[in-house]
Amino acid sequence: MSNVNSCQISMKRKLEQPPPAAQGENGEPAMAPRALEGFSVHKQLNCLTDKKTVFLHVKKTGEDGEEKDGVVILEKTPFDESSARVLLEDNRRVDSGEVSDFTNDVYCGMSVASGSDHVNSVKATLIFPATEKHILKYTSQERFFFEETAEIYEKHTKQFSIEQASNCQWVHNVLEKKSESERIIFEDADPENGFILMPGMRWDSKDLNNLHVIAIVHRRDLFSLRSLNSSHLPLLRNIQSKCLEAIVAKYGVKRDKVRVFVHYRPTYYHLHVHFTAIGVEGAQVHCERAHMLTDVIENIQLDSEYYSKRTLTFAVAQQDPLMTIIKDLQ
Repeated sequence: MSNVNSCQISMKRKLEQPPPAAQGENGEPAMAPRALEGFSVHKQLNCLTDKKTVFLHVKKTGEDGEEKDGVVILEKTPFDESSARVLLEDNRRVDSGEVSDFTNDVYCGMSVASGSDHVNSVKATLIFPATEKHILKYTSQERFFFEETAEIYEKHTKQFSIEQASNCQWVHNVLEKKSESERIIFEDADPENGFILMPGMRWDSKDLNNLHVIAIVHRRDLFSLRSLNSSHLPLLRNIQSKCLEAIVAKYGVKRDKVRVFVHYRPTYYHLHVHFTAIGVEGAQVHCERAHMLTDVIENIQLDSEYYSKRTLTFAVAQQDPLMTIIKDLQ
């Protein structure tokens, strides 16, 4: 994600229609108010109907006349009590309408449209300029399970992870406070056992039912779960205890309501730990990918080299660069 500007904005209705400037905690503009202006939709990459989310490959021509790629993720924001009241009770909805789908005894189904911007709010995430890797990440693809043995990792996929770690400039920008410093929830600056805790890119930092924050370690020699051994237990315990304390202090969400896990394979190869509300669902918490931090700690306590020895099973997308290595092994 080098040289990528990732921003979240609240967008109303049309991609081409720029939203008003968002406000930060101190009243300053939180981001560029016209961040989506000038983009055109090239094609749809994926659509998750259960998540009310669409992924779009977009293009924009710069001042130099060069057309560049981008990715826009549009997600319908969830209802809360205030937006539901607007939909049901606000008599000023001049653009509202109802279309009946069926009526049967006491039951009636209908499609309801509201003229309220609050009800029609859409959360948008922009990745621009986007590389081919970004576009593939959000493209609907067939997936396959792969069993990565310790031998395969050492001889083949370890070098792949090291190469991927070199593409984490955006993570280094966060750690060095060159960008997103205003989003930091908590930091332990210790170079060995420290980390930065911040909201996940697609969480709006408001809806606690979808809480998702990430702890990114300061160390740059830890790429993934495979890198961990008993010497890293103080780091893992520090992340677990201090992040859960910070989440309680910041959001009031208790420890027994928070899922704490590490991905394998990770999206980016710089060790990080996810914290989500227990009700969060989706691919990010699937059993073949999410390894609970408590289990990780206990496994390493049993055997320091546990994650360098065991076979790890995960899903791989058809166009994932790792598939080249996998096909050569077959």
